[in-house]
Amino acid sequence: MQNMMDIDTVSLDELNNALVIIDQRELPNNVSVISLTTQDEIWKAIHTLRVRGAPAIGVAAAFGLFLASEEIKETSYDSFYSKFKASLDYLASSRPTAVNLFWALDRMEQVVLSNSDKTVTEIKTLLKNEARSIKNEDIEVCAKIGEHGLSLLKSDDGILTYCNAGQLAAVK
Repeated sequence: MQNMMDIDTVSLDELNNALVIIDQRELPNNVSVISLTTQDEIWKAIHTLRVRGAPAIGVAAAFGLFLASEEIKETSYDSFYSKFKASLDYLASSRPTAVNLFWALDRMEQVVLSNSDKTVTEIKTLLKNEARSIKNEDIEVCAKIGEHGLSLLKSDDGILTYCNAGQLAAVK
């Protein structure tokens, strides 16, 4: 069995145009890493709890929307945006209560809306960079939360977590 700590919970495989996740439904007995290459697969992974934890869901959505943009063959901004928005709306429907899902999708949409003067190719590059930024920011914020929490602990304190905590929920 693979050690989960050696695997990114959510990552982008650019070579294979895939979202790669740890299938959290298999835990704790099995660490299963799956590659998702279609919007339907990504939607189902979010919907069926294969990816869990607010930050991980947000990162998965950002990478998923970037991958959706790569499939769009339109070269005019308006046609591209129309198809992009349809993909965004589809991914948004996967988990209606996931705040980070909507936050990440909104950030990705703002990249498209604020760069209407650029080519579609340039916008796709910006989307990839934004998805990476979302992941990197999540890792940084979660590390800072842990560091701050650690500074509040005394030697005899215990810790009780609820919901998803740690690498599985927070990407790294």
